[in-house]
Amino acid sequence: MGHAIDAKINKDNQVEAVCIFFKDLYEDDWMEAQELFAKNKLTVSFELSADIESQEKLSDGTKILNDFYFTGLGLLFGVKPACPRARVFEMATKKLTEKT
Repeated sequence: MGHAIDAKINKDNQVEAVCIFFKDLYEDDWMEAQELFAKNKLTVSFELSADIESQEKLSDGTKILNDFYFTGLGLLFGVKPACPRARVFEMATKKLTEKT
């Protein structure tokens, strides 16, 4: 229903992704997404990959992924994500006004 256009690591070392939703093509899904977002129930799931040579392995078994890339990303409509903090925290809308 859209695609990812950007991603970054924020100040809390968490991945933030910016996505586009094709609301003109998926109007009913857009409306449902808006309703779930208003209830804080619109979540997200994504998969990352990183080449083995760019990974850092820590002593506790944690891996730091450098030069990562998305292999999948999607909205979860009312479904709990594997990571409890994986949620949509902002939605922007653009209103076009007609000039006369």
